[in-house]
Amino acid sequence: MASITVPSEPPPPRQDCKDLRRAFGDRDKPAIIKILAHRDGSQRALIQQEYRAMYCMDLSAQIESDLWGHLKEGLLLWLPDPTTRDVNLLRDALTPATTTIIMDQPPDATTDEQPDETTDEPADPKSDQPETITRTRIDEATVIEIICSRDSSEIQAIRQAYDSEEGTTPLDETITQWFAGDCQMLLLSCIGDKLEYDEPEVDPELVEIDVEELYRAGEKRLGTDEDIFIRIFTQRSWPHLAAVYDSYKKTYDKSLDKVVDSETTGSFRFGLQTILNCAVNRPKYYAKGLRQSMKGLGTDDTTLIFIVVTRAEIDMEHIKAEYKKKYHKKLEKAIHSDTSGNYRLFLEALVGHTD
Repeated sequence: MASITVPSEPPPPRQDCKDLRRAFGDRDKPAIIKILAHRDGSQRALIQQEYRAMYCMDLSAQIESDLWGHLKEGLLLWLPDPTTRDVNLLRDALTPATTTIIMDQPPDATTDEQPDETTDEPADPKSDQPETITRTRIDEATVIEIICSRDSSEIQAIRQAYDSEEGTTPLDETITQWFAGDCQMLLLSCIGDKLEYDEPEVDPELVEIDVEELYRAGEKRLGTDEDIFIRIFTQRSWPHLAAVYDSYKKTYDKSLDKVVDSETTGSFRFGLQTILNCAVNRPKYYAKGLRQSMKGLGTDDTTLIFIVVTRAEIDMEHIKAEYKKKYHKKLEKAIHSDTSGNYRLFLEALVGHTD
């Protein structure tokens, strides 16, 4: 259940654009937040179209030039509808970034060796330059987070939108290019065309079969049959996988997430755990993420913004309930104490208030 509040009769997009233009000119950030934070995805899309037509400028470019800090980061992420936002995040995460590492090796000060002054060869001007290593990487964590935390219908919408953009390498080919091994197979299976079992009702017999297969693929054997974990975790509906989680605990007195922890490693483990946690209780998964972003000294604003913005139109009310249940504090109060200014005003507008 979404947490944002939208006027029952919102102004026409043209009026919103005029009000936004005036607010940008006056640097009235609360007025900008009052409009954009209280419009749903389809309304924001119409506002962006109208703004471009009226002022020959993208609304995102206006935000980019006139705002700054966490408020700018949050509003830019908020502008697209949920599917378009996920596509943009995936595209950015799959765009390689190049970093250069300087391998500085200072000369050995203890050596008594003197340079050979009899040589006729000129000194190499590059010989005393530090060695550099160039690495090209993508944002693997964001790719895994998005693909593994979305249900089958969301994934199909994301893939269709991703692949439909002209000149874009298909999502499966891009994943194949940048991922390898079990993690690659997990992600490709997640974005596949169809689940083996996607019925709304849970089949108790199939649940027991899956529980036994997972046990034989993990705890019962030396080593792990990763293919079994991939198939069951990605080719079953979330209600079915939640039932498998409960049954495994009852049958073998060990939670399935602990099995994943002990049987797998690295990005593959992160992907499996994300799928499992979201299948069992996705609001609880995000409530924990919010808690981690605000726990201790300082705030992980990137994570805080990411979760609030991406869940506000989907299930933020359920996340708030899970947060209150687990941490005995309202989410909006936690956000209020960890943020300030117009950035706080924006997040509070998206999260809403609980009586």
